[in-house]
Amino acid sequence: MSRPLEYLLKTLLVILVLAIAVIQALVLPALAYGMSWLPEQSPYDWARVTVLVAAILILACGQIALVCVWPLLTKVRRGTVFSATSFRWVNALIAAVFASAALGAALLVFLDRFGFGTPLVGIGLVILIVGGVALALLLVVMRALLRQATEQHDELAQVV
Repeated sequence: MSRPLEYLLKTLLVILVLAIAVIQALVLPALAYGMSWLPEQSPYDWARVTVLVAAILILACGQIALVCVWPLLTKVRRGTVFSATSFRWVNALIAAVFASAALGAALLVFLDRFGFGTPLVGIGLVILIVGGVALALLLVVMRALLRQATEQHDELAQVV
């Protein structure tokens, strides 16, 4: 991978992480207090806080996943991606994606259990859950391919 491409991808990662941080800090709290499907009565403030915290944590998982891609890009450019240290970042990436899907499932159960939310929110959460699990499983397969490639790379290094 060329250096300009690496810098471009890392710049996009920074922009995405910062955009998610803005969403977490400004947009989600504003939306939490504008949830029209929750009654305005104070007994439901706990539900607003619960949904807000869950949404912030789901986005934090996305940020963690993006941060895990950074060192992998550096390893690809340096030609050291076929090393044992790459698996730490890939495992963290998989864990972050699974965690976001699990948080989405917990939020869906919470909303359903207490009768909150709209069908559109439920559909969005189902898409998040299914997409997250599918992406995590794809990453597990890619990790297995990386493991095989690393083993072959090590064997080739011993022969040469």
